Amino acid sequence: MFLLFAFQWWKRANPLSLAIPYTPTADKLVVIEDLRKILAEADRIVVKDSPETWAKTLFDSTDKEDLEDLWESLTLETPGAGEWFHCMCNGTPALYVFQQGCQLLELTNHHGQSIRCSLWDSDVRIVDEERWLSWFDLRGISGPRREYEAMQARGEQHKKDWQRWLDTMPKALAPVWVNALDELGNADPAPHRAALERDMPDRNERILALLEWFGSGAGPWSGFPSYEIVAEKLILDFSTTDIVAAIQSERLSPAQTEGAARLFGGWTFGKQRPKDLKELPNALKKDLWLHTQNTKDKDKISRARRAFTN
Repeated sequence: MFLLFAFQWWKRANPLSLAIPYTPTADKLVVIEDLRKILAEADRIVVKDSPETWAKTLFDSTDKEDLEDLWESLTLETPGAGEWFHCMCNGTPALYVFQQGCQLLELTNHHGQSIRCSLWDSDVRIVDEERWLSWFDLRGISGPRREYEAMQARGEQHKKDWQRWLDTMPKALAPVWVNALDELGNADPAPHRAALERDMPDRNERILALLEWFGSGAGPWSGFPSYEIVAEKLILDFSTTDIVAAIQSERLSPAQTEGAARLFGGWTFGKQRPKDLKELPNALKKDLWLHTQNTKDKDKISRARRAFTN
């Protein structure tokens, strides 16, 4: 099931790429001027930690300056034709604008990148994200900034993971990989298999190169990016006997050791070749168990314990 959780790295780095496109109704097109007029007339703003009815109030003000600053913080990009979208999350926090006790509109923040407004059908992208986040900062509302920075950090990490994956890829696969991924980030192993066999005729060399690649992923053995699956499929073209022989043919690099531990300790191998797992050499199991213990990763250790200590 973990395959369903792994989209391409670029989608994981940008939640707005997971937005739902749709056709707006004619009476709720985005007109930024409508928002400006309402904020100019409003006399109260309330910020809650979510749009749910039971949400906690984070900020409540009748100061016109707060409403004026809110408008100044919103640099919005009107969606063009075919660009109407809804982020898949409900948004947090939620802002409610009132005039004489009547609610005029609701706004929700979506990752510091876009807003949803009850005036319009489509979400709207924020051009100056820093100005928007600063409005919350100045009012002691720290959640939007924390979420945005965490998202940016994840995006940077995904880029690093992706680059490491490309750098470790067997060079024979580079021309094939350019157009390899489908919409879910999966790659067809067939052209990769042919390229490897053509450029790396030595069986042990191919296995070790694939173990190096498989051991250079984002890190998790479960819930990893879909593009990493192709390396496992290519390794499993070989018999367990051949894989073990290649491993024992020379001293493994740290990445190759990680690839071997990930392969034998992973769900796919245990499901497809449970008998082979029991027949792995004891010395190899010991080495892979010690390697995994040193990662301090609880999920890996749990999987390795089942694979290598029974």
